[in-house]
Amino acid sequence: WLRTSLDVDPIVAIEQVRVPILILQGGSDVQVLPKDLPRLVSAARRHNRDVSVQVFPGDNHLFMHVTPGEPPTPQAALHQYLTVPAWIDPAVLATLIHWLDARASTS
Repeated sequence: WLRTSLDVDPIVAIEQVRVPILILQGGSDVQVLPKDLPRLVSAARRHNRDVSVQVFPGDNHLFMHVTPGEPPTPQAALHQYLTVPAWIDPAVLATLIHWLDARASTS
């Protein structure tokens, strides 16, 4: 699975999507790097008019707040995944609910 997932280019996949897209990014994510976000957003917008993007600066890959003072490394991220209570950032949930509500009212 891991080897196969490393060969997947998300740009190819996102260019195929023709329904509304919500891209959420943890600003402290060390698995899917925030610096790669503009490339993904650009590809999505080339083929889709309804693309929303929201970055959560203090969140990691799991949308949990990053422990202050931890270095932004995969090792630190793994430590956090195993030791920090797995509560998703309430701002992520609010953004998702708002986005879904807005699209449900236009259908």
